[in-house]
Amino acid sequence: MNVREEIKISRNKIIKATLDGIETSVELYQKWSGGEWVCNAPEYLLTVKIAESIAIEIENIGAKELITLEDNLDYLLGLADAKGKGSISNKVRKNGRCDISVWREDEKPKALIEVKNSVFSLRKITSDINRIKEVLKRKTSKSTFEFGLIAFYIDRHYESGNAKNKIREQAKKIFEQAKNLHKDINFKFHYREETTTLKDTDAWASVVFEITRNANK
Repeated sequence: MNVREEIKISRNKIIKATLDGIETSVELYQKWSGGEWVCNAPEYLLTVKIAESIAIEIENIGAKELITLEDNLDYLLGLADAKGKGSISNKVRKNGRCDISVWREDEKPKALIEVKNSVFSLRKITSDINRIKEVLKRKTSKSTFEFGLIAFYIDRHYESGNAKNKIREQAKKIFEQAKNLHKDINFKFHYREETTTLKDTDAWASVVFEITRNANK
């Protein structure tokens, strides 16, 4: 008897699809608006295009995993076997909602994705980092959560030019600040260099911070 091998979307493919989704939202909004950058668009445009991009990738590889939007955190924690009897940190904001959830084929959540538009400082994503970190640290022997992503769009105008390098340096600075403040969790930096103006005074890019548990936690 042949047992069907379960096809799963890899973490790297989810991250790539997330970066693709940000890029698609930028291109789409520029087309709709006659050239406006996505910093002027509502954040949910990025959220929907990221979710769509991941869903397309799941379908393309023939996986049975699922994507949902705006799920209640308390609900997700329960289904992920991550609640237990202990108190849940206020940083989780369990009555709040997660932008995007990725689910295993058995309908257990495996990843959280928080999306932000126009990030240029750590402060704008601090609460999202805290949320993902605290979720991943709960009931680690039983929890089905594997990782979380902070996905964001960054842009900037610089009168002096060199925008392409400066925008990357700023994104990297935010990443290093986050990593240094949260040594009890693992961070990886994913960056896709995108567009600059002809004189290199304006630039935008897509960014993902990948967050996973420390092996010894």
